Amino acid sequence: MKKLLSITLAIIMIFSMLVCGGITSSASNPSGSCGEGVMWEYSQEDKTLTISGRGYMTDYAYDSGSFNRPWEEFKDEIEELVIEDGLASIGNYAFVDCKNLTKFTSRCWTLIVIGQGAFQSCINLKMFFVPSTVIAIGPAAFKGCAKLDIFRLCKDVVYIGNDAFDGCPIDCTLYTGTADQADFIYFEDETEGLVNPVYADTNYDVSVNIGTYQVLDAVSLEPFVFVIKDGDIARDFRSSYKTITENGVEYYYGEMAVMGDSIGETSVLAVGENNEVLGVFSVLVSECSGRHNYTREYEAKAPTCYHNGVTISECENCTYKKSTLTIAPHSFVYETVTEATCVINKVEIGICSVCNKETKRVEYSKGHNWTDWEVVVAPTEEATGEKQRKCTGCEEIEKETIPALSTVIGDANGDGKVSAIDARWVLQYAAGMRELDEHYLKLTDVNNDGKVTAFDARKILQMAAS
Repeated sequence: MKKLLSITLAIIMIFSMLVCGGITSSASNPSGSCGEGVMWEYSQEDKTLTISGRGYMTDYAYDSGSFNRPWEEFKDEIEELVIEDGLASIGNYAFVDCKNLTKFTSRCWTLIVIGQGAFQSCINLKMFFVPSTVIAIGPAAFKGCAKLDIFRLCKDVVYIGNDAFDGCPIDCTLYTGTADQADFIYFEDETEGLVNPVYADTNYDVSVNIGTYQVLDAVSLEPFVFVIKDGDIARDFRSSYKTITENGVEYYYGEMAVMGDSIGETSVLAVGENNEVLGVFSVLVSECSGRHNYTREYEAKAPTCYHNGVTISECENCTYKKSTLTIAPHSFVYETVTEATCVINKVEIGICSVCNKETKRVEYSKGHNWTDWEVVVAPTEEATGEKQRKCTGCEEIEKETIPALSTVIGDANGDGKVSAIDARWVLQYAAGMRELDEHYLKLTDVNNDGKVTAFDARKILQMAAS
């Protein structure tokens, strides 16, 4: 099934759907069309190529010593590529040999396919974040990108073509899904999988040097989730924190790390190019040769019912001391004042048996424990249906209307319209990753051959873009 999916997806990418239009030019910004409803504009001042419009880019092929792209004369100048929302595909060989391209900016929530050889031999492209809507990357798409070392791949990608990353020194693949989700990706060249992947649910340890100080203990505060953060985060850290660059990654760390005898606990924000946050770490910076060795501990202040105590720990290898608060030892006796139900919290009042201090604790209700939905009236094309579920704790019944069955050809998810989501559902059905009932199988068999395949998905994509 995966082999069939790879072949059909390759066919989708190889098809040349549109014809490139001519070039118009102003004094500084040449522009023109590069597909039906798709436009390009090049800013010679900013050295930025912008692709905008709704539809598919033209696919290009090598002919008579050139790829005949409308921006061919600027290919050695382009430093940044901007993709605006509405674009469905990046055409075959669209940006091959753009040797000075270093920055890719996507403002697009509709991109589905990155075509064959699209960024091949972009030798100065160091980092690439694949837009989250992409489901297929064509053969040799990034082949020969000799500096591409950080690559973000999103969990919806299901196909990667032959030699897509051949010659790329990828140090880290930032994958927005889990390892189990990555198993669904079909690699046409039968590679073992992603290069040095870091998955979204990874609790990741790091070891770096910050200036002349060694980070002795660096542990992620939370699982990695790789998304492009607001640029203000990085700017705020630049203004109030120190900055060190190690191997292309900027580390922003707090003032405490370099105060006094250069010993302290702090946090590090690791930020890549274009303000992408790569991780947040809790660290210890010290002159010790290793982790502090606390051999002496004493109570500086004893706790009471009214005040916390303080315990001091001293390191035998350096002059570092740390203080720890010890919590005041109230002895609360609790009495329930409100019993819990499905939707009402349990409330208890506690009285300290030593000093009569009063406190309150709440056990929040977990809400209804619903059974699965049960269809009581099936929908038809002419009328809505109804489903209901019951709470096993209090017998509460919840009802919902089921929309009437869609009659729109190409509609796979029953929302009454045709979009790229329907194409994705059909691809997932063809790969054995999703079920469709008999009614929607009929609607998505748009070529009327009695079966639903990736060919139907391609047709649905065309319908959605029209």
